Amino acid sequence: MALRIKRGTNAERLSYTPELGELIYVTDYSGANVGPLWVGDGTTVGGNQVSSGSGGGGGGGDVVDDTTPQLGGNLDLNSYDITGTGDIDTTGNINATGSIDVNLNIDAGGYVNATTMAANLFNGTFDGDITGSVFSDDSTVLVDGNNNRILAPVWNGDNHAMVDTELNTMKSSRLEIEDATDPKISFTGPVSSGSGHDIIASASRGTLASPSVSQAGDGVLDLTARGYDGDSFENTAVVKLGPDKYTTAIGDGIVPGRIVFLTYNESGATGTDNAMVFNRFGYLGIKTDAPAKALDVRGDGIFTGNVQAASMTGTFVADDSTILVDGVSGKVNLAPNTLSDLGNVTIGTPQAGQVLKYNGTAWVNDVDVVGSGGSGGGIGNIGVGADDSAIRLINSGESFKILGAGTNSTSSDAEGNITITGVTELSGDTTPVLGGNMETGTYNIKFGDAASPGSDDTLIFGTGNDLQIYHTGSASVIKDAGDGGLQILTNLLEVKNAANDEVQIDATEDGGVRLYYNGSSKLQTTTNGITITGTLTGDVTGNVSGTAGAVAWSGITSKPTTLAGYGITDAATSAQGTKADTALQPAALGNYDFTGSIVDTNDSSGITIVPAITAQSDLTVENNLYVTNAVVADRFESTSTGTPEITAATNLNLTAGNAVVITQSPVRFASFTTTERDALASANGDMIYNTTTNKFQGYANGAWVDLH
Repeated sequence: MALRIKRGTNAERLSYTPELGELIYVTDYSGANVGPLWVGDGTTVGGNQVSSGSGGGGGGGDVVDDTTPQLGGNLDLNSYDITGTGDIDTTGNINATGSIDVNLNIDAGGYVNATTMAANLFNGTFDGDITGSVFSDDSTVLVDGNNNRILAPVWNGDNHAMVDTELNTMKSSRLEIEDATDPKISFTGPVSSGSGHDIIASASRGTLASPSVSQAGDGVLDLTARGYDGDSFENTAVVKLGPDKYTTAIGDGIVPGRIVFLTYNESGATGTDNAMVFNRFGYLGIKTDAPAKALDVRGDGIFTGNVQAASMTGTFVADDSTILVDGVSGKVNLAPNTLSDLGNVTIGTPQAGQVLKYNGTAWVNDVDVVGSGGSGGGIGNIGVGADDSAIRLINSGESFKILGAGTNSTSSDAEGNITITGVTELSGDTTPVLGGNMETGTYNIKFGDAASPGSDDTLIFGTGNDLQIYHTGSASVIKDAGDGGLQILTNLLEVKNAANDEVQIDATEDGGVRLYYNGSSKLQTTTNGITITGTLTGDVTGNVSGTAGAVAWSGITSKPTTLAGYGITDAATSAQGTKADTALQPAALGNYDFTGSIVDTNDSSGITIVPAITAQSDLTVENNLYVTNAVVADRFESTSTGTPEITAATNLNLTAGNAVVITQSPVRFASFTTTERDALASANGDMIYNTTTNKFQGYANGAWVDLH
């Protein structure tokens, strides 16, 4: 039988300090890149690694026996060589000041830096990065490391980017450009009138060797912009060029096209609402992929300048959705607060001094007062509030001025239009009042921790500050500080934990109320009363009734089987016999003296003692001692001359709150031959002594390894 020592992950090993001599087996040593076996010295967190010859232990054992040796530090060759047959596979750099003679393949995940590269340096395959220039067998420069160019006198395949120095062209199936500061593609060269530098993308159905006719809606060239979201690069905008989605005229030298501009929204999605299309007819559509006019906008538009058109068709609507020009019925509508009915306006040749006035019933032509601009000229009869709140008129020839205050400002143009611009800061208003509903949009209303609830960072309802909601920094509080009670009006009330994955209390309209413990319902109200799931612990005051009145005796489950169970603790028992003076136990029965040394039953059956037994002297058991539950003792000590044993039919678990400590004697592991060892049902962490190899061995990562 193998001895299984304490085991756990490397993170668990580093979480405590093992005692002196305590052994630990690391179950994930391979992934954690540490040795599997560690021993404590009483002071070092996680213990010290036990040297091992295999399994990544990093010890001083024979490397030949280790199928996965690992270095715990830099390897110093000490003026010696690494020789042998095989590959060197590394993801780092190989830096050499001398020559590297390779007759095998080099698979380099990093860089190979060399001042010079002699001919026939590599007789195998080189897979990795090279810094410097690369030459062909005839000394022709293929890669110009000084001028950062790739040169090729002839084409060499279609799957890699190659430069034809004679035609000044490049051919590739994939071109990727990366730069740490400012990656770009630049075209420089002369052009003729009406033409520029070309970026040509050719696409078809079929294959490259045997192309077939393109179809409507096929993609030819996608210009995709991507941004980094913290984990990966995701699309932000795409320009798609290709045959028109709705064309039926592809063929005979004609492929009608279209351009689609797409953007991605806050949900990472795109569609017609995020598209602008320029189709084969020269129509530009916004929020539609099939524009029907030269400009087809399926939504609202904002123009800061003039809109010029020979004619305009449709309905004109104000900002408040009021129809100003009804294109369906063909009439002009004015809002009720202006000229509500044009039918009562006198139409004729205006005369000097005439104005349009409302007489209480209709709009009519009238004459203005003198000096108002009709016949007298100038501007007059404008009332302005003076410093004393009195109203004075601005007469002809006078002017008035509007001054900005605080964050407010004023401006005027050549037409005399006055614009007042200002921002009202709530922070400067001690009694702000809303004029309508306040919408948060996509933002929040945030409160800090209330140092003085009710006076700072508190949400208050009611004229008497009756309801208050605030956070103290350590608790969230809903306080009913006024008259009446706190009412929660809902069809379903649920109280859940902070993770929102466990119900604690729920109440359903026309249903029950349930109380939960650890996600399990324990108390529920029903039509007839309450249902308790589990045990009712504690005293019950009052009468307990069933559905038909009093609870029937037969309906009570788990009834006591002893008088003591009913609270009668002084009744005489049959075992006491005549020693009981009355039907009740005497105050004290006294001690019992036995004439013999054996306590037995008349039918030789077992004796069951319910209460605990206190033996004031030694207890000697001549036969087996059977204990159904745990044996609790301060110490277990064997005084016999033989060898005591602790056996178990399956595993024997030793559990200690800190460590299992063995003092004054060594630990002797079970001894097995190699054949016997292989027949064991082994698990990682098992340790034995192999009598075939005369070595301690441990079972690590599914195999037996030597520990010395």
